[in-house]
Amino acid sequence: MRIRYVIALAGIFLITAFTVPQIEFVQLLTGKMQQFKKQAPQVKLFLIFNQDVYVPGDTAYFSARFLTEDLTPLAGRQIIRLQLVDQNGKIIFFQNVSIKEGVGANQVAIPGDLKAGIYQWVAFSDWMKNFSPQLYFKQDFMLVERNELEASKASNNPTVKFYAEGGNLISSVSNRVAVIATPGVSTFRIVDANGEQVALCNVNEEGLGQFTFTPLADKQYYAETDFSGVKGKTQLPMSLREGVALQLFQDVIPAKLDVRIPSDSKLKNENLWMVITSRSEIYFTAPLKFGDKEMLSVQFPQQELPPGLCYATIFNERGEVIAERLFASNSTQEIKTEIRKEKSVYDTRELINLQVSVKNQLGNPVPGEYVVSVVNKRFKNNLVNQVPITHYLSIKSDLPAMPEVQSDVGLDLLLMTQKNVRINWKNIWEEKFQMTNGFRRM
Repeated sequence: MRIRYVIALAGIFLITAFTVPQIEFVQLLTGKMQQFKKQAPQVKLFLIFNQDVYVPGDTAYFSARFLTEDLTPLAGRQIIRLQLVDQNGKIIFFQNVSIKEGVGANQVAIPGDLKAGIYQWVAFSDWMKNFSPQLYFKQDFMLVERNELEASKASNNPTVKFYAEGGNLISSVSNRVAVIATPGVSTFRIVDANGEQVALCNVNEEGLGQFTFTPLADKQYYAETDFSGVKGKTQLPMSLREGVALQLFQDVIPAKLDVRIPSDSKLKNENLWMVITSRSEIYFTAPLKFGDKEMLSVQFPQQELPPGLCYATIFNERGEVIAERLFASNSTQEIKTEIRKEKSVYDTRELINLQVSVKNQLGNPVPGEYVVSVVNKRFKNNLVNQVPITHYLSIKSDLPAMPEVQSDVGLDLLLMTQKNVRINWKNIWEEKFQMTNGFRRM
């Protein structure tokens, strides 16, 4: 594994020599991370169902993939548990499924006496019980009666939530803030207690937005919103006098992370580190020593990071997390898919011949295992969102509660609102790797 050590100060690209304490910190953290990956290996489970809409009494067919964090099949024969859960979180039934060399398939009969509504498949292994239940595989599906779907109702209680990049609003420095709002909330003002505007925020149709402003210490700020003619006032979190504000820029080469602290911060004289991790490995580190500066700009080679979710974490010399920024590395090739059929209308139970091609951006075939889904056109705009396997394994498997978005910009805004679910840095630093449950093999 190669770790890069680069830092840029005030936008100027410089190579900084590591001192002995800095080298010791990097070596210490790297050793702890390697021990964590060996003793507490992370796994990912994904189930592919034949449908996402059923009627009571239907049989659901599915295949399963049980993988390591590096997306390689888990060796040997394993057992996973599949549960059917209702809208109230009650387990309707469960069954065990055998997985061999990371692959399995089975079927399950949906009880005929269930009422229409949205249900959920939940799947996990004994080993996954050692970690957060948020990391279990979960997928919603719709149960309907007589092919009828009930349209979801719009919310009558608009909400606006704010998430400072890095984790906290920091006083006296520039902060970038992500916004998640009820769709229908558009442009709104950020004002201080006297009603003076300090920023303006535009919310897109997905309910996402962002703004940048510099909060003053001990000052309260508010968002003035307008939802279908109903005006509201939402309080922002209070800013902290101590801490680190982050601003990530991925649209430049190399990518960079601006790190800011207040002019009177106690962190100025501390040894800090910026560490980028992915798949339980360290890919990049840079020492941070502010001295008389209030901002450091760290550049890093994003193209060398593995595709999927990455974590930029700021540590102090005691291994404590000061700030963290989740982001997606998009160093994957563009895939072009084409499905050709002989005609547009077919009779019931008529054999359909499809020609499916999957090519990369150079027009060359891409080998792999693929799934083709067929959905009733009547249901297409009413279904619960289903997550593609590539997106699930790279993003959703680590952040299962995160809403779905359609754009890269929306994804990055949502990642600003998320926290690291898979990695507990305190446990890693203290080397607490005790696992209660083992792999259940046949």
